[in-house]
Amino acid sequence: MRHLWTNFKKKYRGDVYDNNMWPAARAYRPEKFQYHFNQVIHASPDIIEYMNMHHNHKWSRSMFSNEVTCDYVNNNLTESFNSWIKKIKDLPPVELIDKLRQMTMDLWDKRRRIGNKFSGNILPTIIKQFKARTRGLGQMKISKGQHTAKVFGFHSDMRPWRHVVELSTFTCSCGEWQMTGKPCLHALAFIQMLIWILLSMSVTL
Repeated sequence: MRHLWTNFKKKYRGDVYDNNMWPAARAYRPEKFQYHFNQVIHASPDIIEYMNMHHNHKWSRSMFSNEVTCDYVNNNLTESFNSWIKKIKDLPPVELIDKLRQMTMDLWDKRRRIGNKFSGNILPTIIKQFKARTRGLGQMKISKGQHTAKVFGFHSDMRPWRHVVELSTFTCSCGEWQMTGKPCLHALAFIQMLIWILLSMSVTL
């Protein structure tokens, strides 16, 4: 997306593009993507032809398959890999492949040793993300069933929003949970409520 945006700005400039292209790329739901992209099309109808000609790959999260559980819209992984092999790029093909094999095995061994020190099924970095994201969830309203909940609230401009969380299938109507493999804010709010209910039931004072 960053390369797309760099090329895009050479031809199209203005607030309507700045305010809608990245939100369109980050949108998990097709209807949210379409809302933002329509703003861009309304400003410059020829953008459809431009995108089809120069950027016809999948560049929005709403276009990704849930089966890959990945929501990256940048090329950080590619940049990281290029930096990792920077010093061996000039080697002859056979030596390059052998060196890359050795580096990969060393990396896997290092990660295996680090992983053996972990406990539980969730990586520490993911736990930190959850702790950070669960702050301020009290503003969300929840109407719950056994495994399903309607989570709702208001945007900053007081427009209402609503999503449905289904714990048994690890899904939310916002699309983020099934796309990333990690509970979204709406799912975390529901899970947090269930934890407090279980905790209150365990207190016998």
